[in-house]
Amino acid sequence: MGGFLDISYCFLIQWFRKREGESAMVLSARHRWPEAAGFTLHRPAGLDNYTFLHFHVETQLLTRDGVQTARPGTCILYPPGAPQWFHSDGPLVHDWMHLSADAEPWLLELNPPLNRPVCPPDPSFITAGICEIELEINSRRRHRAALADAAAQILMIRFVRAAEEPAGESWGNPGLYAQLYRFRMDMFARMGEPWTVERMAAELHMSASRFHAVYRAYFGASPLNDLIQARIDAAKSALAGSGVPVSALAERLGYANASHFSRQFRQKTGVSPSEYARREIDAR
Repeated sequence: MGGFLDISYCFLIQWFRKREGESAMVLSARHRWPEAAGFTLHRPAGLDNYTFLHFHVETQLLTRDGVQTARPGTCILYPPGAPQWFHSDGPLVHDWMHLSADAEPWLLELNPPLNRPVCPPDPSFITAGICEIELEINSRRRHRAALADAAAQILMIRFVRAAEEPAGESWGNPGLYAQLYRFRMDMFARMGEPWTVERMAAELHMSASRFHAVYRAYFGASPLNDLIQARIDAAKSALAGSGVPVSALAERLGYANASHFSRQFRQKTGVSPSEYARREIDAR
């Protein structure tokens, strides 16, 4: 009888949480989260939840086999209680998600790789998935909790599939796509620099026209538009979390002045940076 009551109680708790719009599984999520050069995270005792990380830049990462150098695109799922440590010499950009104990029965059935690095051949689905989850859990729309949990489940299934593929645990493909992907993640990590298409192409020893064509073919956007979107995404995360002044944020993201940044931010989001920050504060 006690077991039945425990299960019923857990079900009711999840039901009430979902009615209030709180995700039963996803505690928090952020995509393209930036940190300064030299950033280190160290949690010797781990956390009481599952922590999923995806790195856009080369990172030193603690795994079950010790510290490894993780190439851009690497992800890892830390289980509760597992020590967590990573370090980036340069500016860090990463996606992260925390899953509560409510996700454990489902995760154990899925049997994902725990505490070991996985580098999918095309990890773009990770950032897209965590972006979707972040938008849902921070929105005020109906059924946001159910959609966030469903998106997290889909993301974990795709993570497991990537790990099971022959290239899933390799450190990338030496072909053109892998070369472009590594450059793209490095560019996002250095988004505050004055990028032009000519400079991008020169770093890959290509002509500007060929670089522009292959970049658009692989990533579905021109190099500059892709960089602009990455800057706007980083700005949204900063405005929602730190309250950084708009002028300082504009300089950090590579804009010549705050006016240019504000104009571009409004074009992409429909609101000014200051208005976006106020909305995020009011939504808390």
